[in-house]
Amino acid sequence: MKQKHYKIIVIFLSVSFLPGVLNAQSFTGEIHSLQSVLDQLYYEMLPLCSQLVAVGRGLAGFGSAVVYFFRVWRHLSNAEPIDFYPLLRPFALGLCVMMFPYVLALINGILQPTVTGTAAMVTGSNNSIAYY
Repeated sequence: MKQKHYKIIVIFLSVSFLPGVLNAQSFTGEIHSLQSVLDQLYYEMLPLCSQLVAVGRGLAGFGSAVVYFFRVWRHLSNAEPIDFYPLLRPFALGLCVMMFPYVLALINGILQPTVTGTAAMVTGSNNSIAYY
């Protein structure tokens, strides 16, 4: 029984001192540069994905055309007037997919103040940690 308590104490102490031994507390400098790594990755990968974006544009155009065809065909076969309001949603989604790089740039532009604000908070937090 005493042997079991000894093993538990050794495991607890080794786990509690493990972050200090592995220098886990000095990792904050590398985390601060994570946003710059992600920005660089975004600007490198966007041109490389241009062929996939083109395929997605083609599929979106074909899919929206099929949706239009079936909805208009249903209205015509039932001798009803064509309701254009429900057709606006697939049209808007098709436009967003067709203009994907511009939509992505718009979203990044809108969210850039949030990125800047959180970067300032991280800098302030890192300064506080360095002070203590």
